[in-house]
Order: sequence, then structure tokens, then C-alpha cells
Amino acid sequence: MDNKHYNAAYLEDTEKLLLGLKKSSYEYLSGLSAGKILELGCGTGSDAIQLAQQFGEAIQVIGLDHDPELLVLGREAAKKSGLKHLEFVEGLAEDLPFPANSLDGIRAERLVQHLQQPKKVLEEVHRTLKPGGKVVLVETDWSGLNIYNSELEIERNLVDYLTHKRVNFGTASREIGLLLDGLGFRNIQWVVKPFVIHRLDAANKYIMFDKMLMSATDEGFLSQEECTKYLTLCKRLDEKGLFACSMSMVTYLAEK
Repeated sequence: MDNKHYNAAYLEDTEKLLLGLKKSSYEYLSGLSAGKILELGCGTGSDAIQLAQQFGEAIQVIGLDHDPELLVLGREAAKKSGLKHLEFVEGLAEDLPFPANSLDGIRAERLVQHLQQPKKVLEEVHRTLKPGGKVVLVETDWSGLNIYNSELEIERNLVDYLTHKRVNFGTASREIGLLLDGLGFRNIQWVVKPFVIHRLDAANKYIMFDKMLMSATDEGFLSQEECTKYLTLCKRLDEKGLFACSMSMVTYLAEK
């Protein structure tokens, strides 16, 4: 994994922004009437809880994450919800602690982009899914980030930083389809959902725009002068009600 630029509060904020996208990704698994679903890279457990509430006790939902602090929050939330068919497991995506052909569905959101060995993880997904099992992968299209102003060169440098330096596998949203195909997954589909943020404070909150700009400067992708100039311009546009930032989320759907 890369060095995380998120925490529990950030995950909760982005969950609100992406609520519609999340619901549609849950629905892809709705044909399952029994068995086990894994929420891979579950974080604080909110998606695992939503899946458990949606499917009822016929489906066992398992949330897996490598971060024990986030799992504590997940277990506390699950306990309050009273869900008996939900459990949380600490483990690595590259070495899933499940037998071959044992899972009926696997969902992961904004996970593959952070992996150092994405193919290995997708191999594990394929190994642990039952024949006919479904996988749902939701990823951010970092290379498609747009901040609507005239400083295109600064924007390109920022996007280059996010895609190729800050995020381990920043092109995940564009490469997962062929990776799935190469591993033998069937009926591969993908859905692109764009969204636009119209306030600078919302961009700072949901995609940590200000922190990413500072990190790009610290690591030499932008000069301090460029960073100051760009941030000043964004603030000016925001004050005039002219700030806009757009991104896309890509959802891949496939069967083993």
C-alpha cells in the first residue's frame, strides 16, 4: 500500500458524496440469495454493514482490512447495529485468508489503486470466488481530474503527480478491465460515473485537494510559486462562485 492520505473521517465524508454510486454497486450482488460476500479493504466497515443490512441473514458478510484501527471502528458499529451475520477480519488483500472457491461475491471500493501488486490481488479474488461468483470494483479515475481554470500546465503536473507518484496504481480505473480479462473473468462490464464539485472547501474535504497540492509541491512536481499561484487562483474563482472540479468513478463488474 502507499502512504495513506486518508483517515476514518475522510472515509465517512466521501461515503456521503458517493452514496448513489455505492448503492448501484451493491445492487450488482443482489442476485445472491445465500453464501458469503467479502467487502475487501473494508475500512471502517460502513459498506460491509450496508451489505449485511441489504441481504439479511442468508448471506454472511465479511469485512477485511489490513488496518486494525479501522477494524475496531467497524466492529463497534456492527455491534451497535446488532447484525449477527457480519464479521471483520484483519488480513492482506495479496494473501486472502479464505479457501479457493469459497466466496460468492467480492466488492472493493478505491482499493486497487492503492496496491503495489494489483495483479496478485485480482488473482486472489479469482482464486477465492466460486465459479459464477461476482466481483465489483469501484475506482477513482485520477488521470481524469479537471480543475476548471486557465493554468493547464500546473493542472497537468498535479494530475501527473497523483496518477504516477502519489497513488501506487493511479491508472487502475483504466487498466482493470484488461487485467480481469487476462485472469479469465467473464461478462466484464464497466460504468463511468462523473461528478462535479463546485466549492473549494468541498474539494478540500472530499478529495483533499489542498493537501494533494501541497504534497505535489513538497515532492517537486510543482514549484512553491506555482502552488501559491494555483491556490490563489482557485480561491479567487471560489469567491466568485466560479470554482469547479470534476472527476469520474469507474465501476467494473465481472463473474468468475
